[in-house]
Amino acid sequence: MSKPNSVTDVYNLSLDLLNQNPITSNETSSRAAAFFNRWGDHIRRVVLRMHAWNFATKRVTLAADSAPPAYEYDKAFSLPNDFVRLASVGETGEIRNYQLEGNKILVYGNETALPLKYIFDMKNVLEMDALFIEVWALELAVRAAKPLTADATRAEELKRDLQMLRGQAFAIDGQERPPVMREVSKYKDRRLSGSTSGYSSGRFRT
Repeated sequence: MSKPNSVTDVYNLSLDLLNQNPITSNETSSRAAAFFNRWGDHIRRVVLRMHAWNFATKRVTLAADSAPPAYEYDKAFSLPNDFVRLASVGETGEIRNYQLEGNKILVYGNETALPLKYIFDMKNVLEMDALFIEVWALELAVRAAKPLTADATRAEELKRDLQMLRGQAFAIDGQERPPVMREVSKYKDRRLSGSTSGYSSGRFRT
């Protein structure tokens, strides 16, 4: 079949794995439609958080909040509304001493702008990686197996398939992000050094 064009297509891939009838985009009354309406978006975000998917990566530069953290860190930056998972902090991923708290990232230093790479809440099926779609559909099928089919054996089979597929998908996606040499700066822990902006330089592979 051709690549899925919509969320409903992805849900129907899950139903195919369960030998269930497909649903339509405007269907709401069937058990299958009710299940996907409850779980579909949530599981999509869960799968996005599982891995730093290349297709769902975004780069931004955040502006510092007007109010600093109450203590310990020097600056707070509000995370984007579509934030799902952190990929790296700093232009080359050099900032390692940070803290995610709520919808903010806290850092040391007096910077007023913070480069950030992150996984965003990708919703457009047409722009999704094919392996991501497979993992999403299979995750849904695993969770839908018992409520929609009461088939415990099929549920266990799908769980084994999912474990294998996850490993393959994550590995292939990671291979398309090769290691590179970067100049980095490691910020010292202020609790140890008493400094808010000191750093030591080095090189490493990511």
